[in-house]
Amino acid sequence: MLRAQLVNTWDVSFLRVRTVRSSLAVFGIVAMCASVFSLPAGSAATKKATTTKKKRSTKPVTTRLASLPAGGKTTYAVTSKTLMLEDTTRPTAATSKSAATKSRKLPTLVLTPTPTSQNMSQKFPLFVFSHGLGGEPVLYEPLLRAIANSGYIVAAPTFPLSSRNAPGGPNFIDQPNQPKDVSFVITNLLKEASVDADKVVVGGHSLGGITTVDLFGNEALRDTRIDAAIVVAGTVNVFSFAKMFTGAATPVLFLHGDLDATVPYDLGYSTYLDVKPPKWFVTVVGGDHSFGMAGDPTKLAATGAVYVDAMVKFADAQLLTGKPAAVTAALQKVVDANATLLKLESAEK
Repeated sequence: MLRAQLVNTWDVSFLRVRTVRSSLAVFGIVAMCASVFSLPAGSAATKKATTTKKKRSTKPVTTRLASLPAGGKTTYAVTSKTLMLEDTTRPTAATSKSAATKSRKLPTLVLTPTPTSQNMSQKFPLFVFSHGLGGEPVLYEPLLRAIANSGYIVAAPTFPLSSRNAPGGPNFIDQPNQPKDVSFVITNLLKEASVDADKVVVGGHSLGGITTVDLFGNEALRDTRIDAAIVVAGTVNVFSFAKMFTGAATPVLFLHGDLDATVPYDLGYSTYLDVKPPKWFVTVVGGDHSFGMAGDPTKLAATGAVYVDAMVKFADAQLLTGKPAAVTAALQKVVDANATLLKLESAEK
């Protein structure tokens, strides 16, 4: 696939030329910011650890995923905390308002389902979510709580240089460091007694979607502990010439609004075409860059429940069965129930 770049500065614009479907298209992305709000007060003691790789279990999927409630039918109460994680093995670059530091501080919102009285020792899958440029976890908290209510431990880090309160303002340039931030968060959350270490899902919106693509597609940043990935209004990092999508496939769901003016729909779709199957692409008809998932931190937009349903059904089907056909069937039910809003495309193999 043909690729070329004309890069000025991120704050002005960038253009990328590539073949999309059967034609050559040029896209300009001017901004990736959203309205954001401050994180709630409260934190746990600072934790320091190094990121390590862990091999996936070789147990059959149906055995190691037995604790996940079938169909996500159980609704769990959720508790919230913020872990002040810090990776002392990697530095944070200097900005116009701050000096470089020798570590990366990653305050992480953690939403944990409460086990049922019938199974107090129950473990839950881990879902790590990456925010967009100029965002922070509280912006997505209604979405994240809905996922946690479905039986997932949700962890959402605040990235040091792309978040709302980053010194000097949010910056795209630090994005290549964010996949390792997510891997560091995974390593620390897998130490929690209530996390099932064999069930890991990653997802992200906008710049967080780009970070998610790197986590399963960039051979230098790939985290093999990931069982499934969800890319919301995201694409590849167009500044990078990294080796992409050459390793083993990770099941991935793309969600993208066809009226997205920030990360154009065709740019997200072309990334979907590049990814190895199994893969699924849900088009949000008339959807913009956030299509109801972000914006107002006090409530989930009415249509937001549809997007949550698609994400949870995808993750449930993949983690429970590991069968692409089962994932397609689960997503098709969501799409059929919302035929005027959603369209589904898939490649199972």
